[in-house]
This record gives sequence, C-alpha cells and structure tokens, in this order.
Amino acid sequence: MEQLGEERKFSKSTILMVILVIAISVTPRIHVGTLQYDRRVDLRYEDFAIVLVLYLWLLAAFMGKRIFLRSPISKPLLFYVIVSLISTVVGVYAGWVEGTRAFFYFLKELEYFLLFLVILNSLFHERDLIVTVWAIILLGFANNVYSFFQIATGNFKGLYGVALIGEDSPFGIGGYLSMCFLLSIALISSGFLKNLKSNFLKGMVVANTFACMFSLIYTGSRAFIYGTTAAFLAFLIIRRERRVLVFLLFIIVVVSVFYYNSAVGSEMPDQRPILERILRLEKVRESYLDRLERAYRPVAAMLSKNPITGFGKSILGYKGMPTEAHNSVLRVLLEVGILGLAAFIWLIVEIIRMSARILRRDASPTTTAISMTCLLSTISIIVASLVQDAFTPVKVNEMYWIIVGMAAVAGRLLEGTEEKRLASVKV
Repeated sequence: MEQLGEERKFSKSTILMVILVIAISVTPRIHVGTLQYDRRVDLRYEDFAIVLVLYLWLLAAFMGKRIFLRSPISKPLLFYVIVSLISTVVGVYAGWVEGTRAFFYFLKELEYFLLFLVILNSLFHERDLIVTVWAIILLGFANNVYSFFQIATGNFKGLYGVALIGEDSPFGIGGYLSMCFLLSIALISSGFLKNLKSNFLKGMVVANTFACMFSLIYTGSRAFIYGTTAAFLAFLIIRRERRVLVFLLFIIVVVSVFYYNSAVGSEMPDQRPILERILRLEKVRESYLDRLERAYRPVAAMLSKNPITGFGKSILGYKGMPTEAHNSVLRVLLEVGILGLAAFIWLIVEIIRMSARILRRDASPTTTAISMTCLLSTISIIVASLVQDAFTPVKVNEMYWIIVGMAAVAGRLLEGTEEKRLASVKV
C-alpha cells in the first residue's frame, strides 16, 4: 500500500513544467527590438515562465529544499559553460565581439542549461514524468491539427511550408516535430500504451506518430527530415524491430505525400517546391555550394586566426561574418575554440551514454520511452547540425533540453528503485 501511494504522488512543481511545455509549444514570439546588423531580439512567453520557475526554485532553496545539481552530464555541462564564458570575456576584451550583444547570446544559451536544471529539480516521481509526457503529446497533436488545416487549404504559414502555432521558422518547426514523433514511437515500442485504459489516448499517440511525420515533410526542413530518418533507422536497429507496421509507417506517410502532391499539385502549385527542396539532388547541391561560399569559407578563414579559444559568443553576424555557420562544429569552434569544442563533444557523448545506460537496464515503460526519446532526439539533432547551427535555435533546444532533463530524472528514479531492491534483498 505504501508503494502504491508513492506511485500516485504528483509533485506540484509538475504544473509549472506543464506551463513551460505549453509556452514552448503554442505561444508566439514577442519582438522587442533589433540588434546591430539587423539581428532581431525576440522574447517568448516561456522566457517569462522560466524566470518565474527559477524564482520559485531559488525561493524554495532558501527555505531549505534540496537542490539537485548532480547528474551524469553536470561535469561536461559546467566545463562547457566555463570555457564559453572565458572565451566570450576574452572576445569582448580583445574587441572581437560587442559586450551587450555577446552577453545576450551567452545568456540565451545558458537559459537552455538552466531549463535542464529546472526539470531536474521539478520532477521527482514517475507520475511527474508521465504528466509531462502527455503535455508534450497533446500539444504536439494540437500543432499537427493546425498543420493539417494548412495542408488541406493550401494556405501555408511557414517560410517553406507549414507553420506551428506561434512559429514559422522551418528549422524550429522541424526540430519540434521530430522530437514529438520520436517520443510517440518510443511510447509505442516501450509498452507504455499497454497500461492505458483509454483507447482514445492510445489512438492519439498512434495518430500523433503519423501526423508528425506527415507535417515534418511539409515543413521543408531538409536537415530535420534527414535527421529524423537517421534517428528512425537507429530506432529500428536498437529495438531490432521486426513488426511490419513499423516498417510500413515511413513508407505510408511518404507515399501519401507523393500521392497528395500528384493529385492536387496542379491546383496548389506552391506545394511542389517543398518536395523538390527535399528530394532533388540539384537543390541539395545548390544549397551546399551556397553554404560553402556564404558560410564555410568565411568561418574557416576567421577560425584560422584564433583556433584555441575562439572569438566569443555572438561573433557570427558581427563585423561582416555570416549570421550562421550552417554547421554546429564550425560554430562552436569559431565561438569557443578547440577547448570549447572538446567540452561540447564531451557533453553530447555523456547525454548519449546516459540514455544508453538506462536502456540497458530493467526499467519501466515510461523510463524506457523517455531515455529512448533522448537518445533518438540527440541522433536527429546531430545529423541536422551537419548543415545547420542546430544547437542554437530556441524552439528546438528548449524542447531538447526538457527531454534531456526528463532522461536525467528517469535515470535518478531508476537508481533509487534499484537501491531499494538491493536493500530489501540484504534484509
């Protein structure tokens, strides 16, 4: 009876996490100004929510509440932040970057890591994880409904194709849909749905899986379409999946998209460039050559002047530099140098190891699904980072670090459960 009561506990702080997920999923940007070189400054509703959560978190800490700072990724995360801070301060002192601008960029990246710590200190029971998972699924489903409305009417709100509620950036949309899709297939494969009594909720997860794939194709975001495909293939290998339904999933959605375009393409000609952008090798080649001239060569030339510590956050888009490196490795090298890149790689490796360790253990369906989502999302974002600055955009990284935080909480709960088992065996 005591164990059952423990399973039914619901942390009040989980409500704040749900508010964060809502803000990230459906609220629009708030334009507050423009920095030098026409760089927009946008606030988001989740920025206010994160500040509120941090305030309550610190208030609780002063009142004696335990603060969790240790996790499998805490050391590389701290090392990366310290190196980034030093590189940025040096960059400001040397005149490579402007102080206010550099502070803004550094603070935004720091916000992602604080979001991870907030999750680590707000979710304490498996029930908390389940509530947060359902918040992501329900809001992902709502965004897919909006996406399907755009597809049905041919009135696309995004830059290349569909938009989300409050978001029109293809890369941000693609990353969000990728993680929603990967969470859905992880829930299905882990056996999470078997414990549900509601057929409606089961159907929503399955429908969300198909809908996310369909919507993702219509974003026109090549980076995350390829990234999600790579993650899906990794999923099949990890799970050694043999069920026909899983293999047919990708084929059905792709064939549906092609059929839809061939059937209504003459009436809605704006849809054809989406598929051309994704599939035509000429378009891919043109995109690479464009990146080579506008980003790769200028970044490489600048990097050769100071490869050890880099030039500090916000160097891109400053003093004639391109606004994006179009490759996360190049961006990290340029901003924080070789030391920063080593710290960054260490951080990503530890995230993968953390997820893999959980998957190798006897975990609950919820814990397994979350760790699988974290692993697959990391694979997806790594592939996307080959052609974009994937670890920078807000929409993508806020959702990513929520998932990483949930995986860290899942690992902590699993360790606690195993310690209790060992203690009971000794007794």
